[in-house]
Amino acid sequence: MENIGFSVPHKIPEEYINKITEAVQSTSPEKIPQQFMTFLKVYDRFKLDVAVTGDSGSGKSTLINALLGLAHDAKGAAPTGVVETTMEPAAYQYPNCPQVRLWDLPGMGTPSFTSKSYVETINFNLYDVFFVVISERFRENNMLLIDEIHKQKKPFYVIRTKVDNDLRAQSRKYNFTETGALTVMRDECLKYIEEKNLHPHVFLVSAHDTQNYDMQKLKDTFEKEAPELKREVFPLFLASLFSGHRRKRR
Repeated sequence: MENIGFSVPHKIPEEYINKITEAVQSTSPEKIPQQFMTFLKVYDRFKLDVAVTGDSGSGKSTLINALLGLAHDAKGAAPTGVVETTMEPAAYQYPNCPQVRLWDLPGMGTPSFTSKSYVETINFNLYDVFFVVISERFRENNMLLIDEIHKQKKPFYVIRTKVDNDLRAQSRKYNFTETGALTVMRDECLKYIEEKNLHPHVFLVSAHDTQNYDMQKLKDTFEKEAPELKREVFPLFLASLFSGHRRKRR
């Protein structure tokens, strides 16, 4: 019979075990259970903040309304328009996921939010998960965003919007097929991302035709993965919280 011994089961990555051990070493034993109960309460109330970001005009606000199941002129919908309408981050409660908030961020690449200063101006470190929204084609700004998100070790989805418009424009081409055109769009996104050895989900959606393409797949995937994403980013939140506390004490 295998000698199991008294080692900790491999249910938690060793790095987390080490962090927990370090956190409690300076604490008197009788206070440790209380600390863990506090952590559990904090985790239970922890809100997963999802930043919806991308170039100005890429359809971020319209995408949020589609995820919320709201028409653009409905009460509580994110403002949309042909000019820059989102001037500061706005939060929206994600349906069916009470611990998730969608944040409609200002668009990148405008006089108000230039590409160079965008990440610092928007405070990317405040968000846990990112929906990187692109339209028409993959641009340099999209890769700048992805590089910054990867640097922060945070999860992200790539969402290409307005695919119905793209298909309509391409339908005049010889030998056009919808399946072939969608494959080209997806491959274009993957080409740039996989060069960085990254493998996020890529969704092709139309906010005006939510019954087709990947809109339902996006919803199903995110709602299924949200609990795991919360577990993944919570240690980052704690680390940021503790480091900020240490800085204040200094």
